[in-house]
Amino acid sequence: MEYRRDLLWPRWAVWANVIVAITGAGGVLAVFDKSGALSWNGVLGFWIPVSTFAAGMTMNMVLILRRDARVAARQGARVSDTVVDRIPAAAPAAVIS
Repeated sequence: MEYRRDLLWPRWAVWANVIVAITGAGGVLAVFDKSGALSWNGVLGFWIPVSTFAAGMTMNMVLILRRDARVAARQGARVSDTVVDRIPAAAPAAVIS
C-alpha cells in the first residue's frame, strides 16, 4: 500500500489499467471465430478491446501530463520547460537541388 500524500497514480487509474489489460487479453481470442460478435471484426473481439485501449492510453497521457505539471509547479519551473524541452528538435530538411 502506498502511503505518500502525492500518489504517482490514483487508485482508480490502477483499476482502469487492469480492466484495459483484461479486455485486451480477451480480444486475443478473436482469432478463433470467423464470424459473429467474437470474430476479428466483431464487437467483442475487436471494437471493445480497441476502444478500451484507446481510452486507457488517453487516461494515462492526461495523468502523466498532470503529474508533470504538479512536479514543475512544486519545483518552480514552467510546464513548458519540462514538457516541451524534452521533445527533440526535428532534423533540418535536406536541400534538394
